[in-house]
Amino acid sequence: MWLKPGDNDQLVEKAPDHYGASIYLEAYHYALDLCDNPEIAREVASRFVECLEVEEELRIEPELGKA
Repeated sequence: MWLKPGDNDQLVEKAPDHYGASIYLEAYHYALDLCDNPEIAREVASRFVECLEVEEELRIEPELGKA
């Protein structure tokens, strides 16, 4: 759970189950520091994790073709 310093009343963001929780929360926290809008920060974090997942799949596929 992340809270910005000094924002005790701010809602706490929970990481979705299908994402790596620490990666998602780091991206969410970073995006929230930049824009102060939880909806935008959620979208940015989700897209960031999706890009990481696609990149990982692209690295694995050539190795599967060699087997």
